[in-house]
Amino acid sequence: MKLFSLCASVLLAGCVTAQPMPNVTQLADQYVLEYSRADPLEARLWGLETAPDTLIGDNTIAARNDWLARERAWRSEIDHVEPDALSGAERAIYANLRGKIDSDIALEACHRELWPLSHVSGWQLNLVNSLNTAVEASHGAQSSALARGWASQIVAYIDAEQANLGECLRAGYSTPRSVAVQVAAQLDALASPDGDLLAAANEMSPDAADAWRSAFADALAPR
Repeated sequence: MKLFSLCASVLLAGCVTAQPMPNVTQLADQYVLEYSRADPLEARLWGLETAPDTLIGDNTIAARNDWLARERAWRSEIDHVEPDALSGAERAIYANLRGKIDSDIALEACHRELWPLSHVSGWQLNLVNSLNTAVEASHGAQSSALARGWASQIVAYIDAEQANLGECLRAGYSTPRSVAVQVAAQLDALASPDGDLLAAANEMSPDAADAWRSAFADALAPR
């Protein structure tokens, strides 16, 4: 489900260069911008521009509900667009934007926030890629504070993930044990001193690298 959503977002990002009617362009541009801010981890995977100081998004249930509320507001605006009056390029934008938002609203009934673990499309699989991209984007502007900020965001994400799992169980949802075991193994690999997450320090400035290694040892690996 998440992969489908991301693919639709990529199509959107390509369509907004086509000079369609202003209101559709504005909606699409706003959506892509807000998407990259809300979920920079996955936005980077699909080539969307993101701020280098934001490594990973807010995965709390409250943030998820806020995003859905924004999507419903965009959906109300889309209702005012008359598709029969659009050109071919404009219809492509309209179709992708409406399809993306409609699918997310429909999937709300699945309570994806209560099924956070995935060994196939989980956040842990893209963390190193997101970090490396952020490191490259911040070249020349890296600092110890930036590296510590990245680490703090990961810690907050893990804490929220644990809280979500608790809410999942209270609501009567349970991830299959086989999936949980595989996700745990993937997280252990990230926490390994020989893993790619720590190795990302090799591409950082000296100050940022020292801060990242320290944060990894003190805050990330013990998680």
